[in-house]
Amino acid sequence: MTDCVSRLITSLREVEVRAHDDKGFLSIHRGRNINDACFWKTNEAWNFGYSHWPVEPIAVLTTPDRDIALRWLICCTGNLYRKKQEWSFLLPLRTISEFASGWTAEQTSEQTVVYSIKATGRLIRPNGTPVDMDMTTTFPHAPELAALSHLMHLTPDQVLDAYLTPNGEPLNHLLEHGNPIATMGQDFQHLTQARGGRTIPCEDGFIFPNTYSDWVPHFWIEDGCWRFGHTERGEKRPAEILSTDRDIVLRWIALELLNIVRFNKGWPSILTYKTNPTLLPGWQVQKLYDDYGRLISPDNIHLPMVMSTVFPRHENLNTLSHLMPLTLTQEINSLLTEDGGHLHSMLEPNP
Repeated sequence: MTDCVSRLITSLREVEVRAHDDKGFLSIHRGRNINDACFWKTNEAWNFGYSHWPVEPIAVLTTPDRDIALRWLICCTGNLYRKKQEWSFLLPLRTISEFASGWTAEQTSEQTVVYSIKATGRLIRPNGTPVDMDMTTTFPHAPELAALSHLMHLTPDQVLDAYLTPNGEPLNHLLEHGNPIATMGQDFQHLTQARGGRTIPCEDGFIFPNTYSDWVPHFWIEDGCWRFGHTERGEKRPAEILSTDRDIVLRWIALELLNIVRFNKGWPSILTYKTNPTLLPGWQVQKLYDDYGRLISPDNIHLPMVMSTVFPRHENLNTLSHLMPLTLTQEINSLLTEDGGHLHSMLEPNP
C-alpha cells in the first residue's frame, strides 16, 4: 500500500474505525448495518466496491487510473474519520446535486430496472475528453459522478488532507454547514420533528432509532438511488423501496413513521393492511423480478422506482398508489391531522 493509503488506514484506526489490509485488498468497516468499503486491484484495473462476509466484493468503480479509485475511496470513507472527530461532513453524498464547473458525465451502459435501478457512466473533462473509468450510478443525475468531479483537480493526498482537516481545506466550500436534517428541506424537517426521538445523520443518509424495537429504519442513497429499509441487530440494511426520486421514497417513510405518531395519539391509522387498499383507479403495476415491482401512472409513466412487494396482490404498491397524487407536504399534513385530511377515506375502520 502507498503512503496515501497507509495514512488513511492509520487515521481511521486512530479513531477506532476498523481497516484491514490483506495483501493489497483493503476493507474498511463503515458501520454495523452497512457493507464494508473495499479497494483492490484486478488485472489492469483498480476497483472500489462493497462487500460483507462471505459474499465476494462487488465493484462500483473500475478504472486503470489508480488515483481516480483512490480519490473515491477517500471520499467514501473519510467522513468516518470526521464523524468520530465530531466535525462537519465533507462532500456527503446525500447533498450532492451539481457537477464541478465544466465537468459532465456520459452513460456507458443501458440503465436497467429489475430489483434495482442501475447504469454505469464516466466523467467528461471540461475539455471534452472522457475519463477512463466505469462507475455504477443512475442517470440523469449521476450523484456519485457529480461528487467525484469535485475531487478530480486534487491529488489523492490533497483529498485525504481535506478530510483530515477540521475546516476541510482546500474543499471547505463543500463542507456541510448547520443541521444535516435542515439540508434535506422543509418536508423532511417537518417529518422528523413530528416523529420525535432521534434522527442520526450519516454521510449517505439517516437512521431513525427507536426505544421500543430492534427493528430500525434506515434512509440512504447508494448507486444513484434513494433507499429505505429496516435492520434488526447486525443484519445489513436492505432496500424495501428505492428510487432516483427522493420524494417517492419519503412518501413511504412518512406513512410508516407518522402512522406511529397517530397510534401514540390514539388516532386511527391510515392505509394499513386493515384498510385492504386496492390499486388507485388509473394506476397500474409492473412486475419486474420475483417480488419486485413498480407503479405506472395514469398517463403511462413508469415511475423511476423499485419496491419489494408480494405478488399477485402487490399490497405495498397498492398503498403507494394512494400517496402518489399528493405532494409530500400534503401527505405529511394529512397524516398529522386526526381526520386524515386528503387520506380520510383510507382511515382504519373503527374496532
